[in-house]
Amino acid sequence: MVSISRMLPYDEIVKELNKNDKIAIISCNNCVRYCGAGGLRALDELSSKLRKDGYAVVDEILVRKACLEGYINDITVSPDVTTIITLACVAGHAAIKRIYPKQKVVLATETLGLGIYDKKRRVVKLIRPFKKYEDLRGTEYELYTGKKLSQIQIEM
Repeated sequence: MVSISRMLPYDEIVKELNKNDKIAIISCNNCVRYCGAGGLRALDELSSKLRKDGYAVVDEILVRKACLEGYINDITVSPDVTTIITLACVAGHAAIKRIYPKQKVVLATETLGLGIYDKKRRVVKLIRPFKKYEDLRGTEYELYTGKKLSQIQIEM
């Protein structure tokens, strides 16, 4: 089972920021990476856009699993960071908020529910959506990009 998440629109993320924020981006390299909403690629893309738009990104941190506090405890955020952007599922976001209570923590993804992935077929499938996303049950996304697929790859 994996957590299925997708990146929020860039405009929604920057709505939560101020130009004087000192920003750290913490990106999970597990479930959200499979969905294209985390991992190194998503971290680099978001950091690049923010810098281009004049935001001060101080730290870019890739963490193995954001939902496990032991991995979060092993990272170091610069002392002048005022805002942390999380590229993680809701569990990873909650863990980061608990460990960094003095910083504003902004969630840059939305978690749709739980699913499965098939590396061979390069697909993730939402099988246990949260109530808000029931209409997406069975939806499949391309592995590592999060692009919605039009043809079913995994029969249930």
